[in-house]
Amino acid sequence: MKPIGFGASNKVFIAPNGMNDCTSLHVHFDGEESISCWKLSLIDIIRVLIHRKVWLYVRGVGHPPVGFSTKSPFVKERLP
Repeated sequence: MKPIGFGASNKVFIAPNGMNDCTSLHVHFDGEESISCWKLSLIDIIRVLIHRKVWLYVRGVGHPPVGFSTKSPFVKERLP
């Protein structure tokens, strides 16, 4: 799974120097929350289909409120 840029992104969090396992993160920031978009590889999709789990890693001492969704907050979908 990797973060990707998207049309509504308006800010980029630059990966810290020396963190080789971290990449820059494109987000849409509205002053209250940051929304990012992640692309799953074929292997990621297979793992999700089989195990139905996604693991979240947050570095640091605390843990901010986070959320996951398969629906774009920028596109009105017809699917439930």
